[in-house]
Amino acid sequence: MEAAGTCYGASFSRESGPIRDVTARFTSYREDVGDQTEKALVSLQMTEWDVPNQTFGITIICAFTDKSIHCSNDCDGGDAILARSATGQLYFHSDNLRYDSVGGDATLLALNDADGRHMDGLFVMTERPGDSQCQAVGDDLFVTMQAGDISNRVVDIEQKLQRLGQFLEYPDVVFDDATRDAVTSFQRQYGLTTSGVVDQTTAALLANLMQSGAGGC
Repeated sequence: MEAAGTCYGASFSRESGPIRDVTARFTSYREDVGDQTEKALVSLQMTEWDVPNQTFGITIICAFTDKSIHCSNDCDGGDAILARSATGQLYFHSDNLRYDSVGGDATLLALNDADGRHMDGLFVMTERPGDSQCQAVGDDLFVTMQAGDISNRVVDIEQKLQRLGQFLEYPDVVFDDATRDAVTSFQRQYGLTTSGVVDQTTAALLANLMQSGAGGC
């Protein structure tokens, strides 16, 4: 398969729709030894305008024909037709293809949204040579964390505080009173404003301490 391992991508203006950046990577796939149909797994990743710190995606099974590649999502529905032009562009036509969050700062409620998001329309992508990560580009925006938040970011903060001896419970996704007390203790120890809120200064100091090896392995 010529496309195996190749990364394709495209960026779009805000006026074009919610999708800001999209990438597609092909991986060889065979359901069983006797399967003679040329197939591939296509991993799609996208970011949206006005949704910072969040990446969406879906992996679909595609079958190759002489002129196009047909993909379908058996679990959640939706179809896509892909075709490579003579100039190397990848034409991706999506029909109600559902995608979900695959990483970022969204709360667990958002991550488990039953409705998900749907991708419709024609997306023209070009090859991105040497792009080994094949990740969609989005906006990075720091968001403070405080009591009551439910987020995967809370686990990361609690793990760092635990390594520093400030957090003595099992890390989870809930920013509760124990998390707030640990953050306040950390801020007091390092001369920061003792708000109990993880602001950008607190998060940056925690990250720097981890990089410097503070708190052990």
